[in-house]
Amino acid sequence: MVRGTICSVCKAIPFESLPNEEETAIPHRASLRELDAFSKGCELCLMLLLAVGDTCAAIKYKRDGNRDALPGGMASGMLMTFPSGKQVMTTSHPGNYMSGSNMYSPDGPNYNGPMWFDPLELFPGGEADGLRPWLFGNWWKSPDPELPLQLVGLGVRIGRTGKVEDGIGNTDEKVEFHGTQIRIRVRHNSQIRRLIPGRLRTGDTSAATVKALCREWMGSCDVKHNCAPPANAPLPTRVLDVSNVINNQVRLVTSSSVLAKPYVALSHCWGTSHRITTRCNNVAAHTDGIPIAHLPATFQHAVEMTRLLGISYLWIDSLCIIQDDPSDWEREASRMGDVYAHATVVIAADASTDDASGCYTTLDQRKTVTFVSSDNRALGRISYGNAAPLDVTNPPDTGVLNAIGMGNFTILHRPPQNDYLFFSQEWMPSSYDAAKRNTYQIDKMGSPFDPIATENLSTRGWTLQERLLATRTLHLTQGQMYWECCHHMLAEDGGIFPRLFPSWELITQYTAPGGSAETSPSWFKRGARIKHSSLTGWAGEIWLCLVEKYTARKLTNEKDKLPAISGLARRMAERIGDVYHAGLWKRDLLAGLAWRMFAYEPVHWCGDPKHDAEIAARTPPERDTALRPKVWRAPSWSWAAVDGRMEFQTLDADKMVAEVVDCQTTVAGGDGFGMVKEGFIKITGPLFEVVEGVLKTRPGDANHPIFKVPWKVAHASYDLSGGGYFDSGEKRFPCHVLFLDYRVVLLLQKRNDGKWERIGCGTVSAGDGLNMPCASIVMV
Repeated sequence: MVRGTICSVCKAIPFESLPNEEETAIPHRASLRELDAFSKGCELCLMLLLAVGDTCAAIKYKRDGNRDALPGGMASGMLMTFPSGKQVMTTSHPGNYMSGSNMYSPDGPNYNGPMWFDPLELFPGGEADGLRPWLFGNWWKSPDPELPLQLVGLGVRIGRTGKVEDGIGNTDEKVEFHGTQIRIRVRHNSQIRRLIPGRLRTGDTSAATVKALCREWMGSCDVKHNCAPPANAPLPTRVLDVSNVINNQVRLVTSSSVLAKPYVALSHCWGTSHRITTRCNNVAAHTDGIPIAHLPATFQHAVEMTRLLGISYLWIDSLCIIQDDPSDWEREASRMGDVYAHATVVIAADASTDDASGCYTTLDQRKTVTFVSSDNRALGRISYGNAAPLDVTNPPDTGVLNAIGMGNFTILHRPPQNDYLFFSQEWMPSSYDAAKRNTYQIDKMGSPFDPIATENLSTRGWTLQERLLATRTLHLTQGQMYWECCHHMLAEDGGIFPRLFPSWELITQYTAPGGSAETSPSWFKRGARIKHSSLTGWAGEIWLCLVEKYTARKLTNEKDKLPAISGLARRMAERIGDVYHAGLWKRDLLAGLAWRMFAYEPVHWCGDPKHDAEIAARTPPERDTALRPKVWRAPSWSWAAVDGRMEFQTLDADKMVAEVVDCQTTVAGGDGFGMVKEGFIKITGPLFEVVEGVLKTRPGDANHPIFKVPWKVAHASYDLSGGGYFDSGEKRFPCHVLFLDYRVVLLLQKRNDGKWERIGCGTVSAGDGLNMPCASIVMV
């Protein structure tokens, strides 16, 4: 068949007025056999037959008792009043992931496609003669109250009448909603885009495409949200003037000569190439002008997009900071948080690996990605990879259509509007009835997730504060583009996400009086540990969560550990009015000391070694090891002293046994939140010498050197059992433990000068009321 071969019956489908699944459906072909016959020449009839086959497969497997062959998923039941007035018990399958949960399959998405069983085999002989296909729509409520109900899919059921009770597999007493197997999408400039949320992804993120989408997203944000930075926000010290189109060059200018104006900031991965930077010996040359051709691809694309957005100024760190001037670098690095917070929009080159990778994604690159739509990723059901086609029409506002796809899709041209509908095999759950219509937004269906979390840029240390402090970001990933503002995240394929990654606006809300764990975004919730929030309250807990995320990221330069988060620390200090000590807060020092290298240990501890082994085999244990920088960077008690992913242990505020007497740090320059050159903590608490005990491991324990040891306590009448997590991963016995509360201890070793260094963290089964004499020590 030629792509877009559609029969007259399918062309006549009234998509704008389709009934919902619980309503009486409209007739399509006269019989099931006729649908089968026309599927040989009509692509949409074929897709409808495949959708019927999926339903028939589910019915057959249930009849045969072969439920293991079903795609799985959560089942939701409810009593519904049908148009006839009768109340019927209904069942629907919202997806493999329950709404609001985080039940992700360890195997990832299933790309094998939907189930299939030939409907004519399920109804042999004359049994199929009285059955015909009936069509309905899948209508969801838009999160935007100004938009009408949203048509996300085309559904079909087989029955003798259009009533849902008469559909195969249903009865007057029990009805099962199967959702829709055919997804409907339109192009971004479609005349009915207000009605259909599904979109085609562009074949490549060319400048014209970025301009059209970014202007649409930014314009909507300007009108409906309050995300834009203040109009009088100052420019950074230096910016690139990109307005000289005639000479096709950019010019480095100082903001003292420019009034406060909108500007774009680039968030990108440096890599190791550094093809062009501003240095002491070329500042004057860059002020005169830099030819666009001399810029690497990532910078060229950023200049092009800035111009297309009608903005004259662009900030790029490597060009707007004098890289070999230590005082300029420190001063500008300390202001970097404000640079991203005040930018009109931030362009994030998420897929780039260095400054030559570029911001755009080519068609060949997009074709190499096995793409699953935002909705199906959240729902977790069986889905074809690359099911929806790519729009390769460029520029996008032309009337000429050119689309390619690697899945089974078809196109319906609607001549009166000169518009197109695109159909692909993508399942969507039922939206229930009009009284309980679900909202078309990820987190209202399926499991919410951050689509940027696995991008290359999300692995870099500097970009945590860049993304968090930016009010609006255009993300350019290899799979698709995203718009992220303080309100939500929009995907190029039409997906709508709640903002899971924190914004500074959210942090200010949840550090305000009355903010708590119960009202916080899920990003800040630390599982069971939240019941013992940090000692200074919810603001301290937020900081610990941010540090945990930050330490999982990488830095090109070791010395950037504290500077790369200094902009966020500065704002936090202004917010909570506390003193900052090498990554820790004065009023929260004990909680900030209780860090250990990350360890995932899936031990069930049910007493069944076989069960523990099965769990460990399915999700193997893992553990990070601290790497000390080549040059001293922070006191040993600070998380900034080492590189590696870490997590904070929970302290019980009611059972504290340690007390900080004094803490002093000396910064290395003029930035009070940047690099430090020395520091100490004087702390009083129970201090004991311990020796190595018998090592006992179980399946699910993280690989060595995570271990369990009994502590031999010299000053107690019995031994304490404890577990140590040495920062370096190497055992260092004998050593000492300093109790912070009755359970969490720091592992210490004494230096020749009488001062102490931290070498790890552990837990001890001490129990309440233990008599523990205290000592006063100085840690450096």
